[in-house]
Amino acid sequence: MDDDVEEDVGLNTSRELRNAYTRGSRVELTGLVSRASLNGILATVLEHISTSGRWAVMPEVPNSKQLLVKPENIKLVHDPAMRPINLRKLLMQLDPAYALMPTQAYAPHIPTQVTNERIAQRKALIAVLSLAPGHNSTDPLLNDPTCQILELSALDAITVQPRQLYVWALVCRAWAAAVKAWLASTAAYAFWQRVCAGMLPPETVLHPELCTKDMLREWAALPMAVGTKQQWYRCGLGRARTDEESEAMTELELGISIAWLFKLWWNIGDASHTSPRFVGWRRLYFDPFLTGRTHGAEFNPPAWELTGGRRIPHSLLANVCDCIQDFRGISSNLPDEIDYECLRTLRALVTKFDCQTPLHTQWRFMTEPQITPAKNAAFFSLIRRYCPLFPQKADTVPLEVVSPVFKRGKRHRYEFPRPERWRLWPHTANKFLILDSPNDVFDIRDSWVWDQDVTERDERGVLEGDEAFDASEDEEAEDMEDDMDGDEDDDVVEEDAGIDVN
Repeated sequence: MDDDVEEDVGLNTSRELRNAYTRGSRVELTGLVSRASLNGILATVLEHISTSGRWAVMPEVPNSKQLLVKPENIKLVHDPAMRPINLRKLLMQLDPAYALMPTQAYAPHIPTQVTNERIAQRKALIAVLSLAPGHNSTDPLLNDPTCQILELSALDAITVQPRQLYVWALVCRAWAAAVKAWLASTAAYAFWQRVCAGMLPPETVLHPELCTKDMLREWAALPMAVGTKQQWYRCGLGRARTDEESEAMTELELGISIAWLFKLWWNIGDASHTSPRFVGWRRLYFDPFLTGRTHGAEFNPPAWELTGGRRIPHSLLANVCDCIQDFRGISSNLPDEIDYECLRTLRALVTKFDCQTPLHTQWRFMTEPQITPAKNAAFFSLIRRYCPLFPQKADTVPLEVVSPVFKRGKRHRYEFPRPERWRLWPHTANKFLILDSPNDVFDIRDSWVWDQDVTERDERGVLEGDEAFDASEDEEAEDMEDDMDGDEDDDVVEEDAGIDVN
């Protein structure tokens, strides 16, 4: 057995480090000096050598020998499936300068390996989610008394972390069986709910309380909305060979895109004086929120009253498509980033539901064969599957006081109290919006316009630094100054003292 002698880096072997590993734990080697080539390599823990305070590990490389290493030279890998290859080498493979070095060659198999590992991880997750409660109830290992201790003292669905479950499953076979049984039981419902809410980027899942274990299994299955999975994989690797492959989209991505539209129109498109950043577009034909797991129009749709007494029930699918097209055509100076996302979503809806309208015909008045009850039902089914991503009717109360924002040293006067609006959802479009000062003089509400200059802008679309003002801080002081100067009729004060407006 080789004893890897390292330089003392001043770290004391603590009880926490000694207790962090068990036999069979997978770790990453780090900070080795005499065997620096093994840094970044995964290894399996064999035993703890109490006399030296070191750990015996077996590196996962061909023809490797056991090593004795200090606790600070190994780092626990909580989820080994997430590290199937050396990511450092992968990133270097993507560096053209690295690929041109004479001693190195680009490895075309690496993207395929990454894809295959992700597919394996996803299938493993689906397999765990598909386990029936009590599937291993007859396993004699569950009779181990320590299994009951684990369940009573540690398996709290509200607080337990996946890495803890992994570590506990490595303690012994009995605990592995207990963890597996618990994951399939109803007691783990809240845990899977948390996993479902946390699998997407921050601020994507607006209502985690609507997440379920079944929903997570459907998300992980990644049903396709446009194209095939093979096309989607190639597109993700930057290898799309046709326009069709470049537009491949999973159903989860489509659900995220539709929710993106609902949040956008919630923020800027409602004409009932409730949108926090109304831009003057008044052609939203439906409420930009869900009621529970579906939209209110599913069971009580209004109808279009046409000439001759003809009535066409509202189709939410048709209305969404119609509003996308109208929004793109009417909105002045719409940023390219927003326009592209709208067009991408519209194309996906048309492809998935086969609802392309004839030329010069509006979607909202479409009937069969473009819009059918079956297509409407399929659209509502999709919304239910991804309902945690959408704003809710319950979010319309309580209303929030909206503080005005300013651009380039111009300060606007407002009456008190400030009007109340819906809450502002975080959205990529927010950074492109600024207060429309000319229209605010005459309108009963704040008006906003698109501005593609996002230099030094924060998430709210407000200029950062000295050029940005917030009325919540000193609007009253400004009013007092105006009264003293006798300029009560001025609506805008430009070039505020000490502010460079150039």
